Amino acid sequence: MCSSTDSPKAAVPDTGLHIRSMAAFDAEKVAQLESLCFPCGWDAGQYKEALEGGTLFGTVCQDDTGDIIGYVAASGVLDEMEILNVAVREDRRRLGVASALLDAALQEACERHILICHLEVRTGNVPARTLYEHAGFRQAGLRRKYYADNGEDALIMTLDLRDRQTEQRTASAPEPHDLQETL
Repeated sequence: MCSSTDSPKAAVPDTGLHIRSMAAFDAEKVAQLESLCFPCGWDAGQYKEALEGGTLFGTVCQDDTGDIIGYVAASGVLDEMEILNVAVREDRRRLGVASALLDAALQEACERHILICHLEVRTGNVPARTLYEHAGFRQAGLRRKYYADNGEDALIMTLDLRDRQTEQRTASAPEPHDLQETL
């Protein structure tokens, strides 16, 4: 089961920032941040509709004032998901926010029994490519002239979440001596 939108999923160490599941009431703030980070994006109505309809999920990072300073938006069908966007407000970059957001989104994907995660990233976006590679994504293809604003190519990257799910099951399994104590 996914975490409640009222309770934090995680904290970003030493920053006062908290990560939680994205909810429909976040649509306006997420759309505002998206417009600052990307040349073309969704508006608040599109976010709200997709979140309420269950076709979109993700994570948001909030500061102590409640401002959303980063998010991951994803869509899922059956056992696959696509990361649509990862964004962090410019003055909050290089603090580990994107990495923590991505990790929380992948955790939610595992809770939803998603096995494969895909994304496209601009070939020239080295920081994003590095983030995804550190998370375990591997290049799976190339989309030529994918981005309409400048004709830049997109790398297709994929992550197999089955290993992560196996690790989580192993980590949550009781130790043999724990079983003995309950018998």
